Amino acid sequence: LAEEADPVSAAVATGLGRIYYWSGDSQRAIQQFESVLAMHPQFPEAHLSLASALEQRGDSEAAVHQISYVLSDSLNSSALADLGYMYARMNDKQLARGMLLKLENLRAEKKRYVSPCYPAIVHAALGELDEAFDLLSQGLRERTFEMVYLNINREYSDLRRDRR
Repeated sequence: LAEEADPVSAAVATGLGRIYYWSGDSQRAIQQFESVLAMHPQFPEAHLSLASALEQRGDSEAAVHQISYVLSDSLNSSALADLGYMYARMNDKQLARGMLLKLENLRAEKKRYVSPCYPAIVHAALGELDEAFDLLSQGLRERTFEMVYLNINREYSDLRRDRR
C-alpha cells in the first residue's frame, strides 16, 4: 500500500528491501536496494541496507565499500557501527576497535543521540558479549528504537544464541 501511495519513495522502497533481507533473500534484497540507489544515489539508508545484504551474501568487501560511501559524507553512527561490525567479522580487530572509539567519542560528546545498540553490535562481533549486553541493557533503559531489531538483524545473531 505504501508503494502504491508513493512509488518513488526511497524510504518505502528501502523498507521493502529490508523485508527481503530479513527473510533471508539477500539476492532479492540486493536488487531492491540497487534499484533504490539508481533513483536516489545519495540515500544513506539504502547504502547501509545494501551493505547488510551484501554481507549476508558473503561479500564483505563490497559491504565495506557501501558503508564507507555513507561515512565519506558524515559521521553517521549507524554506519560506524556497521563498519565496526564488518571489520570484526573480517577479523580486523584493530579497525573494529577504531570504529568503537569513534562511537564512544560521539556518545561522550552528547551533541546528538547515539544509541548504545551501535557499539553493542561491534562488541558482539568482537566476541565481547558482556560489554554488548551491558550496552543493550542501557538501550532498554533509554527506550532506544533500535531494540526492536534484536530478533531480526543479523548483527545480533551471536547475542541471540546467549541465554541472557
